[in-house]
Amino acid sequence: MTKKNENILQSVDNALTILDLLARQEEMGVSDVTKAMHCGKSTAFRLLSTLEKHGLVYKTANARYRLGMKMAMFGELVSQRVEIVQVVHPHLLEMTRQMNETSHLVIWNNELNIIVADRVMGRSAITGVTGVGFSTYAHVTPSGKALLAFSDESVLDNYLKEVRREKIQPPVYNSSSQVHPFNARDEKALRQEIAQIRSTRIACDNGSNVTGLTCYATPIRSVTGRAIASISISGASVVIERQKEAIRQLLLKTAEKIEQEIS
Repeated sequence: MTKKNENILQSVDNALTILDLLARQEEMGVSDVTKAMHCGKSTAFRLLSTLEKHGLVYKTANARYRLGMKMAMFGELVSQRVEIVQVVHPHLLEMTRQMNETSHLVIWNNELNIIVADRVMGRSAITGVTGVGFSTYAHVTPSGKALLAFSDESVLDNYLKEVRREKIQPPVYNSSSQVHPFNARDEKALRQEIAQIRSTRIACDNGSNVTGLTCYATPIRSVTGRAIASISISGASVVIERQKEAIRQLLLKTAEKIEQEIS
């Protein structure tokens, strides 16, 4: 007898099973789903209705269901993320080889959060917590600020509205930092910093997140000029600051090379 996994939420498991079925059979009616899943019609209908609400399936004119366009969007998004990692990784290796410091690739995870998609470790023992898969609010890191600076103005406005509304308190790694929810003063300062980033294409935290760690970042822009990712170099502040101009130039040149490859 197969042991039941107590961590599985049955309703979610059933909904995902329907998506698997539709991936194989193109379209199904409520009765088809009922038979395939050995469940009641009302259960099948509610599951399909929930998936339809979220755009994961759609109902045809003859009351049958197919996978929705959001599934295609998800597939394209995953493909793009895999592609950007494949394109950028050799450049991260080269930046780390030249500077002997840690390089990162960061992309949007959702409308508020960024996520580390790739990392190549350098010599510094001070790395923070930014391994692959690490996610945080965009305004917390130079990489995220670079993404915000080269997004549409509406994206920035909506972002600031949400962090204010949710009273988001960024994670603090520096024990000397004062902890408080994002406020109007923070917004003004961030807008000023973003204006500077737009001018120089370089974002920096000067050790404000992790004591003794400095990070420089620059955006990777599409042909429209909007950021689709950002790359960064980070390491011990005392070392990074001695070679900051070389790092800034290396980031800008590397970003230009990547942009040419993906255009």
